Amino acid sequence: MTFMIILHLMLIRQKHINLMGNTDIAAQYLGIAAMLIESYALSTAWNIGYLIAYILKNPPAHNFFY
Repeated sequence: MTFMIILHLMLIRQKHINLMGNTDIAAQYLGIAAMLIESYALSTAWNIGYLIAYILKNPPAHNFFY
């Protein structure tokens, strides 16, 4: 689900770039969109690490990601 959110935000960001061009206001909104995309990507990577540790039954790694 988070991957779908990342994909949606990236598509919206691309539409904003095409629509608004390179202005100061566009840069502000695109910076916010980039921050959201990066945070969701980090969250997705963390969740994948948690799932791998859980599947491999690795308690120290599982506790680290939990």
